[in-house]
Amino acid sequence: LQCNLDKPCCWVNVPSPEDQIDWQVASGVPESQAFQGVNIQGNYLVAYAAGAAPSDEAQFASCSIACASSPIRVRARHWQSRDVLLQVCQRESFPNSVNFNPLLNCQEFPVVQGLGYTEVVLPKASLIDIVFVASNLV
Repeated sequence: LQCNLDKPCCWVNVPSPEDQIDWQVASGVPESQAFQGVNIQGNYLVAYAAGAAPSDEAQFASCSIACASSPIRVRARHWQSRDVLLQVCQRESFPNSVNFNPLLNCQEFPVVQGLGYTEVVLPKASLIDIVFVASNLV
């Protein structure tokens, strides 16, 4: 499931109603004043929403993982503004109910100065998706 966003990979925006904000693939130097001092090369994901409600989320999910026989290590480089909560979670790939499929085992990314690198460990599981979740984009 490795992805550097320079070519298509097995990740996708989660549709509404689970999320309200789409992640966008961007490249080059960010134009926003909020991103000053962040040196990014290549393509990257941005979840940005002016005037979003604190409960609004941007979710980006992997293809289904059929079976993980050991804990799942998720590594990502990230930058986030001060109040944004960035997490990585699991979700059932094929839930019993399409109306209820909660996020599971969420791990929070630490807020760091500048561009950070974080590894989180999720439990081994079968038939799950990995979901990046950004919230509190106010």
